[in-house]
Amino acid sequence: MLCDQQDETTDHLLASCVFTREVWHRLLSRVGMQHLVPADDSCLSEWWQNTRTSISKHFKRSFDSLVLLVSWTIWKERNRRTFDRITRTPSQLFALIMYGF
Repeated sequence: MLCDQQDETTDHLLASCVFTREVWHRLLSRVGMQHLVPADDSCLSEWWQNTRTSISKHFKRSFDSLVLLVSWTIWKERNRRTFDRITRTPSQLFALIMYGF
């Protein structure tokens, strides 16, 4: 588990978890779009679709790629914690997504 605050549903893990939301905040703050961070009760698909409507057409494909990359990274972190008992911080995941380490 990433936060031990709620049941580990897909929506919680990939959108509304405080850990995941911190990763999103760090990423979106880099481009001045921190207001788009998922809420603490977000459904991933609804947040993704609603957020897509608020960004320019030119950036939609990049945003889609970012959502998939963050989701994949969060899922891998969840598995790393569950099976390998190794944890990373939101800052470390941010660096992994941004810089590959």
